[in-house]
Amino acid sequence: MSLLVYAAVLAIGAMAESTIGHWLEVGGGRVNWVLLMVMAWGLLRGVQEGALTGLIGGFTLDLVSGTPLGLYAVLLTAIGACVALGESALLGGSMGLLFGLAVLATVAYHGLTALALQVLGWGMPSFARLIQVLAPTALLNAILMPFVFLLARRLLRALSGWRRLELE
Repeated sequence: MSLLVYAAVLAIGAMAESTIGHWLEVGGGRVNWVLLMVMAWGLLRGVQEGALTGLIGGFTLDLVSGTPLGLYAVLLTAIGACVALGESALLGGSMGLLFGLAVLATVAYHGLTALALQVLGWGMPSFARLIQVLAPTALLNAILMPFVFLLARRLLRALSGWRRLELE
């Protein structure tokens, strides 16, 4: 039940990221909402659900973007699973690790996207342009990651409460 609700939240996040995301651009970078939501869910629910939310969120991004179908699904599935491997260390409450993980995942996400598009024959932006977009995006993602994590945790607790009511 909670994964289905979160899948709907991911779909809304992907649509928002692709349609109104450019309005929220700061310094040439914009927030990767789906990436942050996949990371938060993976940290909360583990490797399997992290990978599954990455697949769902990535596929939704694939549907609303102009990139080759499956690119974001593969990248976010891998990121969701890898981030979930550090769940025990990060759930201890270390905000520094949470910020660092957001920056690292953002760099991996954009770097691997650019590399995959290059391999597939798409035009590669210059290194300077990539850094010009990546630096503010990583900063925005790092700033917003704790908030997305707290909202995901709150949603999970609310949905868990619903599940307990169903069982009683």
